[in-house]
Amino acid sequence: MPSFPVVMRGYACREVDDLFARIDATLGGGPVTGDPVTSAELRATQLSLTMRGYAPRQVDEAMNAALEELERRGA
Repeated sequence: MPSFPVVMRGYACREVDDLFARIDATLGGGPVTGDPVTSAELRATQLSLTMRGYAPRQVDEAMNAALEELERRGA
């Protein structure tokens, strides 16, 4: 799972951690926790903003990379 910097206003850490745990499991990089993530689900994901959350730009870049890999694999 990627590591993200914490900023004053960013994406809710728990949501991001849970999402990337599922992405890792789907792509074979971690233990299976819940349903696999699909590219359609990832494309539609809206993360909550909160005080002291993960930097949105870095999270968005990692989500885009995961989306590209999911689409490449046909998931």
